[in-house]
Amino acid sequence: FAHNFVSLLPFGNDTLNKKIKQEITELSHFLMELSICDYFFVTRNPSSVALASILNALDIIALPRSLKKEFESNIKAISPLLHLNSTFEVNECRPRLKWMFQHSQQRSEEESQQRIQTVSPTSVSTSLDMDESSNNHGKPRKTSKTAQRTSPSCGKRS
Repeated sequence: FAHNFVSLLPFGNDTLNKKIKQEITELSHFLMELSICDYFFVTRNPSSVALASILNALDIIALPRSLKKEFESNIKAISPLLHLNSTFEVNECRPRLKWMFQHSQQRSEEESQQRIQTVSPTSVSTSLDMDESSNNHGKPRKTSKTAQRTSPSCGKRS
């Protein structure tokens, strides 16, 4: 759905507009991926989640209001064909997606700060450590000092 909705954005074919369109597409896809983490979206139409994601992406990127209005009128023109009669559902999805996006940004910043604090710039995957109490008799012993890697996960909404 999102790809088809993005094609309704009122942009020309010049390079700058293609870059903006690509940025909107990537951000809206990220927002849709975030929706997978919340059961709330399971009960919503995929087209509503896609449209809410694009509308939020337009807000985040801060496009001129005239472009947003033109996009919205393009959507309204085809909504009977797509059975997009529930603007209520789209408007219900938007704040939840926005909250999830903001939360993911905060989490990302916190994880970056934590990594910076726990990993020195000269860190390597293994380092030598003297262990007098082992059977190495004062010889260097290899110990692993790898940083803990965490994959992005779905946070719980408080």
